[in-house]
Amino acid sequence: MSTPVTEQVQAAPVRTQTVALLGAGRMGAAIARMLADSGTRVRVWNRTPARAEALRSELISPALSAADAIAGADAVISILADGAAVRSALDGVVAALPRGAVLIEASTIDPLTMAEVSHPARNQVVSCAVSGTPAVVLAGNAAVLVSGSRDVKRRAEPFLRAFAARVVDVGPRVEDAKLVKIGTMELLAESAVLLEASGVPRDVFREALAGSVLNSAFTGYKLDALARRDYGATFGTRDLRKDIGLAISQGDAAGVDLPFAELLADLLDEAVDYGWGDLDFLSLVPRLQIESGVNSDLPAEEATP
Repeated sequence: MSTPVTEQVQAAPVRTQTVALLGAGRMGAAIARMLADSGTRVRVWNRTPARAEALRSELISPALSAADAIAGADAVISILADGAAVRSALDGVVAALPRGAVLIEASTIDPLTMAEVSHPARNQVVSCAVSGTPAVVLAGNAAVLVSGSRDVKRRAEPFLRAFAARVVDVGPRVEDAKLVKIGTMELLAESAVLLEASGVPRDVFREALAGSVLNSAFTGYKLDALARRDYGATFGTRDLRKDIGLAISQGDAAGVDLPFAELLADLLDEAVDYGWGDLDFLSLVPRLQIESGVNSDLPAEEATP
C-alpha cells in the first residue's frame, strides 16, 4: 500500500512595509524607533542630516532628501516644527506620493496650513495630533487624534498603531485633528503653587490628583516631573506658546473669543522672557512662584528677564 504524499505549499513571504519619516526631532525619533520595533523599515529625512544619521539601525536608514525618503514608501509621516517647515518639506512631496501610499501629517500646525498642504492629494492624507511626550511614545502609551476620510484613516491605522496605544477618530475634515489639541498646564501649575504655599507638600498633591476623577492621561505623565521639580523638556515652553498661538488664531478666524488662551499666551511669554523657553512648559510653575513671592524652583539668577 503506497503512502500518500502530502504536498507542502510554501507561504509567500510577508513584505516588509516602508515608512518615510520627515522630521527627526525628539518626537520623530521616538516614532521612528517604535516603527522599527514593529518590524517596519523607516527612511528618515531631516533638515539637519545628523539627526537622521543618529537614528541609523538595521531597519532605520537616513535619506538625503524628502523625495528620496518617500520613493516607494507605503506611508509617509511628517512631524515638523511648525507650519513653515511643513510647507517647505511637503512642497512637491504631496503631489508625488507613491500610488496607494498614505500621508500622515502629525505636526502641530494651524488648520489652514493643514488644509492647504493636503489639497493636492486629499484622498491620500490624514491629519493627526500626538498626545504624549517622546517618553510616553517609547513606553507604548501615546494616543493620537486622527481626522480625514474614512478610507484613508483605515489605511493609516496600522502605521499609527505601531507607535500609539490609542487612535481616536475626530472626524472627516482633514484639518480637524489640529483643532482638538490644546493644553491645560496653567490650571495644574496654579493648583500646585497654591497648595504648596498653603502647606500641602507637592508629592501629596501628586498622589491626591492621581487618585481622583480629575486625573487624566495628560496630568498623569506630568505629575512625577512636577513632584521632582524636573524641568527637563519633554514639550518646551516655547513649543506650547506656539500651540496656544495657533488656537488663538483659529479663534479669531472662527469669531470666538478665547480669554483663557490669551492669558496663557501672556504667561508663557513671561516664562520665555525669564530664559526658560527651552525648558519644559512646567516652567509655568516657577513663573507663578516668582510672581507670588514664594521660593522659586529655579535659581533666582535664572529668573531675571
